[in-house]
Order: sequence, then structure tokens, then C-alpha cells
Amino acid sequence: MKLMPVDVFGLKNKMKISIIIPTYNAERYITEAIDSVLSQTYKNIEIIVVDDGSTDNTENVLKIYIDQNKITYLKKENGGPASARNLGIRFATGDYTALLDADDTWRNDKLAKQIDFLIRNSLDLVFTDRFFIGAENMKDWVSDYKHSTVHLIRENYITTSSVLIKTEILKQHPFGEDKRLFAVEDFDLWLKLAFKKYKFVYLPEKLTGYRIHPNQISSAKNISNLIHLYKNNIKMTNNYIYKFLLFYMYLKIVQYKFRLKFR
Repeated sequence: MKLMPVDVFGLKNKMKISIIIPTYNAERYITEAIDSVLSQTYKNIEIIVVDDGSTDNTENVLKIYIDQNKITYLKKENGGPASARNLGIRFATGDYTALLDADDTWRNDKLAKQIDFLIRNSLDLVFTDRFFIGAENMKDWVSDYKHSTVHLIRENYITTSSVLIKTEILKQHPFGEDKRLFAVEDFDLWLKLAFKKYKFVYLPEKLTGYRIHPNQISSAKNISNLIHLYKNNIKMTNNYIYKFLLFYMYLKIVQYKFRLKFR
């Protein structure tokens, strides 16, 4: 019997993508993020915005999208980006989930290129290169790497807003809501998925806009959380090379924190 080739184009357009946008006091940026989703050439989507207890005018800014049924709006008490993403994931009905922070944006062909790349290569997760918003002459690091767990342990080069992943994976492995992982919960999840040998690959196109501004959460400001991440993940893998590298990075960050204390 002759096997027929897989109709990738037909298959991918049947795949629904849930877009999860956590937001906290991002009224200045949130509409730009949503509009970049609505302008996607790939249309089989749902948009879930999770308001993590905003105290600004976010809800009023989103009212037009809510009234026109363009988004599903969920509001919760403030608990951090991990809990906001996890709530959105629980409501997600798509085959795949794309993550987008409220201050970031996408090129209009981002989802179309990712879903095609993911299905053609039978992957679990695809992440893209990024371009910067609000900053000039910044050198990115993603293009310098081919994805490997060894490289990932050294540095989190996966931009959360660039990720497209199978929804079932996120439902099985949600973001860690431990406060000691605040601002590094994404890095923690990528490591855990890598240790479980999920297939994820870098798509080397600048399809994700990453905004640089003074109020953004940065792991550089959460050194203690990064120390906890490395220490905790040592026991999450049976690979002795990974254990050694995690311990090395743990010591390196502890040393860095010590130097900062006595500057």
C-alpha cells in the first residue's frame, strides 16, 4: 500500500492555539500586545488575558476587547506571573499554547511560521529569536547558540514570549508558583522539560518583540531566586553531567551574590 504524504498545511490549520497573556499594571503596553496577536496571519486562535490583580486602568483599557469577544478576560488576586500563566493554561482549549507577556509583541507571521515548523519536525516546543523594543544597540545572545541542555543550564536564552508548546505539556507541567522562583519560573520550567527530554528547538527568526523598560521583572534583580533554582534542579535530573553543571552554576551565582554584598 502506498502511503500518502502528510498534508501539513491542512493539518496545521486545524490546530487551535491558545495565547496566554498575564498582565499586572501594564495598561501602557497591553493593547499593543493584544493587537499583535489579532494581526496574526494564523487565525485559529483564542486569547486568554489573565489580570494578576492590577491596580491601574488595565480592565478599562481591555473593555473594548472584552465587549467584542476578542479575548477571554480572567481576573485574580496578585500572585505573580507563574500563577497567572497557570490559570490561563487551565482555561486553555487549544492544541498548542503560545505565551506572551503583556509588554511584548509578535511579528504578524510568528504563529504561522512556528506551527508549520513544529508540525513538520514533530516537536514539543519551539522558541524564536527576538528583537528589542525600547532599546538600541543591544546584542542578543540567542543566535550564538544551538539549543542544548548544557547551554540552557549555563543561561536561560529562551524568551518566554517566543514559546509555542503543546498545551498538554503545560497542563502536566505548570510553572512553579514557589515565591523563591519569582522571575525565574520560566527558566525553571524549561530546565525541567529539558531533563524530561521533551523535544524543543530554536527557530532562528526575529519574530518576538522583547521590551526593555525600567519596571520589567529581571532575574538579575533576583539573585537569591536563581540560587534556589540551581540548587533545587540538581535533584531533578539523574544525568551526572547536568548535576555537575547545575552545581557549578550554583556556586558561581553564590560567589556573585557574595561579591555584590561587599562592593
